[in-house]
Amino acid sequence: MTDTNVICLMPARSWLHQPTSALLDAMARKPVEITRSETRGFLRMIFGPPALCYEPVGKGQRVFRLPNTNDALVLDYAERTARFKPSWVTARVYCGAVQVMFQPRERLDPFVGGWLQRVLRLLRIGGREDLPNAA
Repeated sequence: MTDTNVICLMPARSWLHQPTSALLDAMARKPVEITRSETRGFLRMIFGPPALCYEPVGKGQRVFRLPNTNDALVLDYAERTARFKPSWVTARVYCGAVQVMFQPRERLDPFVGGWLQRVLRLLRIGGREDLPNAA
């Protein structure tokens, strides 16, 4: 799971106190198959209604970062079935799979370089011989 865009949403209030934590523990041990409608309710309990806009129309995969952890919730959606038949989603939790990295758009050297050099020059005023207690 390298170079995957992870969906990070704000958690719904008190989501750990609901029965979702038991289901998340089961997903960490082995993949769990649930229906699309159960997945919608599950995502609504964890992230609230904004998470529902990330459901794929057909077959697809969604990766969510679980709140306050480095765990990833991976949902593999199967193709939709005929009406009134369940469409299955395979859900799995990967513990410690999310690594947050911030990549700067530009190098900071031109902006910080001159300022940092001036501060360092100010800190080096005098020298070691000018300090009375220098060893």
